[in-house]
Amino acid sequence: MLFFFLFLILSIFRKAALASGGTAINGCPQLDFHWHTQIQNIMHYTMDITNVILVQDNLFEITIHVLGKEQIPLQYLYSLKVIGVDGPKGTIQLYGKNENTYLIDNPTDFTVTFQVYATLTDCQWWLPNFQIQFEYLQGDAAQYWQTWTWGTSTFDLSTGCNNYDNQGHSQTDFPGYYWVLGLPSKCGVDPNPSSTSIPTSSHTSEVVS
Repeated sequence: MLFFFLFLILSIFRKAALASGGTAINGCPQLDFHWHTQIQNIMHYTMDITNVILVQDNLFEITIHVLGKEQIPLQYLYSLKVIGVDGPKGTIQLYGKNENTYLIDNPTDFTVTFQVYATLTDCQWWLPNFQIQFEYLQGDAAQYWQTWTWGTSTFDLSTGCNNYDNQGHSQTDFPGYYWVLGLPSKCGVDPNPSSTSIPTSSHTSEVVS
């Protein structure tokens, strides 16, 4: 009898959590996301999902906040973009001397909004993997090479829970994320809940279709 009541209570809490939508959840918190940047001599960055909005079906608008371990002045940056996005736009150019695009003013503390096609797995929407491509000291920014102190200057940082060794060292730099916002009716929850949002940095770029 006690087991039955415990099961019932856990089921109620689970349904309440699913119905509320919640925030984007780290799908692999046990992995070491410092390892790849350490072996590649790349300064460490973190990435958080601060907002998820259901657009329609499996199309979601997400907002990410990226923060570097140290602040790098804008003068060193040549290009910064999000690439490999499974969404209406595959590439989100945030800063580019060649493209004459200047949507951010800080390469080590910025926020960007874009759309993705999430994958439904076990009644969880999973964020498709993508990369953030940094190009410092390229083009006219190369003139500042003598004062560069942050290791490797051109690199991609990637998301995902699917590439790691048996010691938990991830080859990706940020985790994969999932959420339970906007689940289909077969999951037994409200298919049209409101968005989930967390306050974030003021360095914001909104790029949506």
